[in-house]
Amino acid sequence: MCDEVLSLLTLPLSTLEKWKVFDARVTELVNAGFLRRIEPLKLIYARSEEWYVDTGSGETYVYLKPDDRVPPRWEKIDPFAPPPEPGPSRDLRRVGLKIIELGEIDRNRAMFLHSMLQVFAKESRIELLERQTSSEYETWCREYRTDVVYKLTCNDHERVYRWDRMGFGSVEEDISLPN
Repeated sequence: MCDEVLSLLTLPLSTLEKWKVFDARVTELVNAGFLRRIEPLKLIYARSEEWYVDTGSGETYVYLKPDDRVPPRWEKIDPFAPPPEPGPSRDLRRVGLKIIELGEIDRNRAMFLHSMLQVFAKESRIELLERQTSSEYETWCREYRTDVVYKLTCNDHERVYRWDRMGFGSVEEDISLPN
């Protein structure tokens, strides 16, 4: 039974509200004895990650709750596999927007990026720019540290989600805009 429930929990959860429901469901499964929280054997993603064991199958999962630095994650893991090779930091606050892969992205990442841009604007890390086209689905920003301009496209109607680097500095000077 727990496998069926956990498979439902791995479906894409695109909003903070859905993650709150997800978190409540994990708590219910722990209280019912289907999941057991254990101490992480090693760090996989972040110090805040939580590990759970499916008491029926013995499979282990890592749960990374959403916050303003990392996207949420619920994933089956092998607790005895060697630790992943340390790569470059994935902390957006430390590294900046350059670590986000350019091009097409999925809806979950687009919604996460949209909320991150709002937080970064409040923290004065980026400047949210006036819309450069008539599209209501675009969010343009300039990162203060690098002076790079980015565009996030979130169009649910056409299912278009993109993250693009548009140029450097002033939008009017360096970017050729569509008419």
